Amino acid sequence: MKYQTLFTVVLCACFSTCLIVFPSGGTQGAIKGLQLCYSVIIPSLFPFTVCALLLFESNAMSKISELTNRTGGKLSGQKISIFLISCIGGYPVGAKLIEKAYCKKQISKHNAELMLGYCVNSGPSFIIIAVGAGILGSYKLGLVLFSANILACIIIALILSKSERPEKLYNKTKTDDIPFSDMFVSATYDATQSMLSICAFVILFSSILGLIDSVIPASTVKNTVTSLLEVTSGIAYSDKNIYSISFLLGFSGFCVHFQVLSMCKTLKPSYIKFLAFRIMHGAISVLFTYAIIKIFKISLPAISANRDFTLVISEYSLIFSIALLVLAVAFMVSLRKSCKTI
Repeated sequence: MKYQTLFTVVLCACFSTCLIVFPSGGTQGAIKGLQLCYSVIIPSLFPFTVCALLLFESNAMSKISELTNRTGGKLSGQKISIFLISCIGGYPVGAKLIEKAYCKKQISKHNAELMLGYCVNSGPSFIIIAVGAGILGSYKLGLVLFSANILACIIIALILSKSERPEKLYNKTKTDDIPFSDMFVSATYDATQSMLSICAFVILFSSILGLIDSVIPASTVKNTVTSLLEVTSGIAYSDKNIYSISFLLGFSGFCVHFQVLSMCKTLKPSYIKFLAFRIMHGAISVLFTYAIIKIFKISLPAISANRDFTLVISEYSLIFSIALLVLAVAFMVSLRKSCKTI
């Protein structure tokens, strides 16, 4: 604890000094973080997080769990449901669902920590659209990276399933008795808290990256530090090597690490174990990327290291508008029914 306190004091002193000496670097970095939050993270992640939490709370999720439980085995029920949603939703969704399942005593602490090894991964929209089409200029390479990422999750899940223990804390709460209005409000509230936590870390790490740009000249060391801190910036300013990108997507960056830990406050997982899982995920992703490229004989185009990309999300989304309208109508109907029962 003495060394931890000393390290914290030194780190805060260095960070504060850099903010005073290089104020523009930290400020510009924070502004970029804010722009990333309102233009990319919140529009793309918040609606899906609400939907994922609604599915988790609803009767549909329990039916899926009952169906998968019939197959037996340790990787069944809630674990398969959380895994499938995390594969679609991306980095923070799986961690949020694991935390909620642990708080409801549906999974044990031991199994929840193991699930963080294969339920924390990047989603298809980020890998295929942002990284593949945006940074690498190829949807095909985006599909290769996403396939390698998911296959790595499956392999890690199969490996860790041997260490999982039978669940003894399963909570048989009847979700039929919970009104949709209550589930909708709870899911929206939890998703809002998650977004605040994610955006806070994105802004903080963007400010740190801004200071690094001001303090450290362009070099391999600077690119490596940037890549490990924040995955999006690391990939955007890397040498565009598909294998290093594959590792970074599996490792996910320390910014995502802290986002996951902030969502698992009740679980309090071991960070050393979680870090080992991230490194394992990155290494296995590289192996699958290499295998897919060789097996299907995919040519790697020459990609400029200075290639710029901009991920633009329209403020007018027909799908989200329809989904919001349906949810609003369902919410009002459910609220009316609940009021009649009072």
